[in-house]
Amino acid sequence: TMRLSSVNTASGRPCAMMERLIMKAAFDISIPRPYRPLPAGRNPFSKWRVMAADPATWKDFAYLALLFPITLAEFVISVTIWGAAAVLLTLPVSVMFGNILEIRSNSWTYVVDQPLEALPWTIVGALCLVIGLYAVRVMGVAHAAYAKALLGPSEKQALLARAEHLQASRARGVDAAEAERRRIERDLHDGAQQQLLA
Repeated sequence: TMRLSSVNTASGRPCAMMERLIMKAAFDISIPRPYRPLPAGRNPFSKWRVMAADPATWKDFAYLALLFPITLAEFVISVTIWGAAAVLLTLPVSVMFGNILEIRSNSWTYVVDQPLEALPWTIVGALCLVIGLYAVRVMGVAHAAYAKALLGPSEKQALLARAEHLQASRARGVDAAEAERRRIERDLHDGAQQQLLA
């Protein structure tokens, strides 16, 4: 079991990193790596232990486990809407070449076998086209939000990273101001000494 979880842990991260690259390429969303630092040294078991204890690893697994059903649902929805739009938009031409649209119910049957009868269905096809455009956009935004939630750092990690960044930039600013103050003091001191000697 330990060996299996180690293999899963080691294989899950590269897949999650690949998904981050896909999100960057597809949606221009940068998802930072939320992982804890690994211990130094060559011992793979200590590294796997840290990776297995990292919550980000389990979030990666949750993302990857749900990725197939979610993408399958997105694929089925997209193919259904775009396929319906394509069939309905080309229905008058299709009927002209002998294809017949037949819709059956328990009590009635609706048959379209003339191009003029098929013409109103092109409006439904255009409507499906518009719905398809919005559906793909909504699915893309939802998928990107899902990836950001599970593959990115938690809110606490993001705040800590922001605080560290601000602290580092503040320290750089203080160091730059201190170096400038020393330079000014040195210039004033050297200039005053030269004037006194002159």
